[in-house]
Parts: sequence; C-alpha cells; structure tokens
Amino acid sequence: MNLIIFFKQSLLASALISTLLLSGCGGDSSTPPALQKSSDKATSSSVSSSIKTSSSAVSLSSVGVTSSAASSLASSNAKSVFNKVSIPANSLLDNIVAEPTQRDIWVYLPKQYFTSNAPLPVVYYLPGYGDTYMLDVEIPQDFDSSLQTLKPMIIVVVSGVNLYWGSFFADSPVIGNWGDFVAKDVVDYVDSNYRTIPHRSSRGLSGHSMGGFGALNLAMRRAEVFGSVFALAPGLVNSTGIADTQMFDSDTHIREMVAATERLAAMQPAAALAEMASSHFVFDFAYGMAFAPLLNPPYYEYPYTLNNNVLVRNDSVMAKWESGFGNVHNEIQEFSQNLSSLSGIGIDCGTEDYFKWIVRGCSHFDAELTAAGIPHTYTTHGAGHQDQIRARILTVMLPFFAQHLATE
Repeated sequence: MNLIIFFKQSLLASALISTLLLSGCGGDSSTPPALQKSSDKATSSSVSSSIKTSSSAVSLSSVGVTSSAASSLASSNAKSVFNKVSIPANSLLDNIVAEPTQRDIWVYLPKQYFTSNAPLPVVYYLPGYGDTYMLDVEIPQDFDSSLQTLKPMIIVVVSGVNLYWGSFFADSPVIGNWGDFVAKDVVDYVDSNYRTIPHRSSRGLSGHSMGGFGALNLAMRRAEVFGSVFALAPGLVNSTGIADTQMFDSDTHIREMVAATERLAAMQPAAALAEMASSHFVFDFAYGMAFAPLLNPPYYEYPYTLNNNVLVRNDSVMAKWESGFGNVHNEIQEFSQNLSSLSGIGIDCGTEDYFKWIVRGCSHFDAELTAAGIPHTYTTHGAGHQDQIRARILTVMLPFFAQHLATE
C-alpha cells in the first residue's frame, strides 16, 4: 500500500508507462522503486539497525524491548528513535518463488516512550508498490513535530516489496501469506518486543496506494486485530471493475500479456521467474500471483486467451483478478459487520491523481460505505497520487488516529 503503485499500445510505451506506474507508488522513473528514494529523504540503506534519534544515536539494545533498561533511559535521554529491525516472517514460509522469510520493519518510538512506563497505541503503515519506506516523510523529525500536539503513538512501517516489487499484502501460495505476515508476524513481534497496548482498539492500520488497498483489505478481514484504518490513494476500482485499470483497458496490452503468459508457461520455473522479475509486465505478474495464483509457470492464471485471433475471456479467472482492487460492493456487504465494528475508517484521495481509476474507485468506495450505513470519513485534496503524501500523513492521517486510537 508502496502505494499505491500500466501500459499502452507499443512495447516501448508499455515499458515507459509501467515505469510511471511504479514511480507513482514509490520511486521515480530513473531507477526501480524498490531501490529508489528521494535524495533528501532517509533511505533504507541509511536507516540501519542502529537507532536514529531526533538528535543523537542510542544503542539498539536500549530501546524497544520492554525492560528496565529501556525505562531507565527515560529521564536521561528523552528523544524519539527510529530504527530498522529484521524479524522472522513465518507466514511467508513455503512460498514458491523463494521469497526471503526474514523481513525488515521500521519502528518509530516517540520520546514519551522513554518518559513514562505507560503502554502506547500503534499505527501500522503499508507503503505503495515498490516503496520500502514512507515516501517523502522525514522520520523521526516530522513525527516529532506532528505528535507535539497529538497523543503519542508508536508508528511501524511494513514494506510489501517482494521479488516482483509488490505483494499487495495478499495471502497467496505463490508469494506467501503477506496478509498474515502483517496481521500475525509483525503485530505479534511488536506487541512482544515493545510496550504497546495489545488490543485492536489501540491498533491502527494505514497505507498508500498498494498499501492503502492492503490496509482496507486487511482491516475488513482482520477486524479482530485492527480497530481503525486510514487509506491514502488506495488501489480501488469503481463498478466497472478491474477493466477500468491500465491492466485491461487496452486490447493491445491484453494480447501482449496473452503472448507473455504462453511463453512463460513453456519455460522452466527458474527461467520463468527470472524473466518475470525483469519484465515490463512485472506489475501484472505481481498482481496475478497475488490474486490468481498458479503453482506452476507462469504462476498466475490469466483471464484471456486467443482463439482464431479473437480474445476470449474466462469469467471465473477474471473474478479472481476482480477480488483484488475490485468487487467493492460485494466485499462491503460480506464484511459489513467487521467494517461497522471499526472505530474509524478514513479514505483520502487526490482529485488530480494521474490514475483516474483510483479517483473513481475511492468515490465508489465512499458511496458503497454510505449506502451500507457504515460510518467513515472521505477527504480529498487537489493534488495527485503522491505529491501531497507527506502533508496528508502529517496533517490528516496522524490526527485521524489520534482521534480514533484508544490509549488504555
């Protein structure tokens, strides 16, 4: 949600627009988003396992774990910290694509964590496609500033970047159970190693783009874990469905994907996976492996084939692709009780988002929640997919959670 996070008629245009998609969800067009971070932002390489603080470094062993050592630090060094931690991802075990099962998360602890023994609520943030961090936000400085007037909270950034730049935080036998990774592995680790309030009412889930979709998708399915949710420019489509996205709005692109799918199906597993990771169709491949997984090459089912040069759609396979960004009406109906149990639901979207289907999708989601009588807030701003993300996180998202997270 990293997100956040497609193609036209010629091969060159397809590659260029694919790059644009990736940059929109967490990078720029010059380098793969899984590697790219803005030059004036903290990077995954600079955020090492040593602690970053608002003014000075503190040893890793002194923070995080519920211990007297952490508590004694309070009076002498009341500074926020931000650190990268490697944790086991048991939910990703036995995935087919050899996805690493040791993952990094980033943890922000406000200075109040060290000035009191009181447990704190936690906000989990899921970045967009290709984004391993929190795009454009200066951490810990920006959080320190915003939380001066808000209740203190722990903030945990959970990247969904995999070998194909995006997991969509979905459970899949091909890429692993990324939804379980967030809701079980990460939450259990944070509750076991930090002084949290281990209750759904004190856990908020958020994200951008792919991560915004992931946040909404997980919140409605894991309401026993998360008590509130806020999504920035989430990957959602309107009643037109997944056909409204660039993955299916061009016959030329669909035909190229049919050809790519047939070619991959004839390859050996290792060769197929290597080609998929470097292809300009990588977003489609990643999406297919998440929502329409297949245990052999090409590792996804594709909803179209060619018969006498005519495109033929398989509706049962298309339904699997719709189960990601689409199927909004049915999912809200199915999970209405879970959604109604949340203390807060927030959606935020830029009206000038260059992924116009996201604008239409967010408006549709708002209308469906309203029709179902599910309380929520829907805010918009006049910018694009990511150019106001820092401001929206600091001035809209964090105040939302300050209002909706329980502190005891």
